[in-house]
Amino acid sequence: MYTVKSYTDEIQKEIRSRVVTVTYTDKGVDLIQAFRFSIGIEDVKVKRAVIDFLNELNFVFTPVTGDITILPAEPTPTAPTQAELARTGYDSSRNKLKTLMDLVRDGVFTGTEAQITALQAKVKADFKPEYLG
Repeated sequence: MYTVKSYTDEIQKEIRSRVVTVTYTDKGVDLIQAFRFSIGIEDVKVKRAVIDFLNELNFVFTPVTGDITILPAEPTPTAPTQAELARTGYDSSRNKLKTLMDLVRDGVFTGTEAQITALQAKVKADFKPEYLG
C-alpha cells in the first residue's frame, strides 16, 4: 500500500507554475510524481490531486472472471410511433407553410395559389391541440 514519504512545494517563475513533487513509497520502492499547477491554486486543490493520485496507486484491481457477455456498442433505435410520425409530418408541412407565408407577405405570391391553399388545408386538417404544448 503506497503512502506519501516526502514532498516539495515550490514556485517556478520561469515556467509560471507551482510544482509539487511527491515521493510515494510502498515496501521500500519509491515512486516520484511531479504535479504542476497554476501559481495561485488553492492548497486544498493541490492536496486533492495528491490524494487522488495516491488512491489510484492503491486501487485494488479485480480481474473479470467467468463468461463475459459483450454488449452492443449502441442500442438499436426504436421505430417512431405513429403519433411521432404524424407530428414530424405536421411540423414539416407547418414549416413549409411558414416559409411560403413569408413569401406572400413579401409580395412574391398572392396567397391564393393552389399549392399554398392546399398546404394551408393540409396543415389545418393535420393539426392536433396537443401540438400547442
